[in-house]
Amino acid sequence: MGVGWQDIVFGLGVLWLAGFAALTVVRLPKVWRGETLLSLPYSNYRAPEVNHRSFPVFTGFIAALGGGALLLWIGVLTGGRGLTITGGMTIFVGVIVFVPLWILVNAVNRPRFLVPPTRRKDPGWWGEWRSRRRRRKEGLAPTQHVVEILDVRPPPEEKKPYDPYFVAVCSADDCGWMGGPYGRDEAHPDPEESVRAEARTHSSAITGPRRPLG
Repeated sequence: MGVGWQDIVFGLGVLWLAGFAALTVVRLPKVWRGETLLSLPYSNYRAPEVNHRSFPVFTGFIAALGGGALLLWIGVLTGGRGLTITGGMTIFVGVIVFVPLWILVNAVNRPRFLVPPTRRKDPGWWGEWRSRRRRRKEGLAPTQHVVEILDVRPPPEEKKPYDPYFVAVCSADDCGWMGGPYGRDEAHPDPEESVRAEARTHSSAITGPRRPLG
């Protein structure tokens, strides 16, 4: 029996998933030590958010998914029933074990032994939601994240100069909030104040401005 294009596409998908799982496992020690991955957080509408505190559980999930898919694919190619069953069971166990833990860690940051030591004091999204609600009732900004105002101007050696602008960037690892950018125009005669006002809707801790270039 020949190999169809569907088999090739499926095989490439399995190899990509296994490669991504391997890369995730390699990156896990950095997160566990408390280092920051610039790619985090990342989220979609079909799965819980992947952030620094849930990265270890996500690693277990994606490793089970990638490893199981690889075993399943090899079993199908070779006719190995044992590999096929093992691969399918690995995927099943990965889903029923790690997905609930993934949701739990994101929500309440428990169980703590699965959370990197430097992230164990994080509140989880449930605690963050309660804190934001309380702060709004008190007339405060939703968070106390440190937000830095950046005064971005082209350096002297820039071959394609651009208009200066201000932007606000939240420094919290798993937040990703940004304000602006605002350049000087009719709508924003004072772009620094415009971006600062926007930053105050997110946090009460604002620093800068700082020039990141030049």
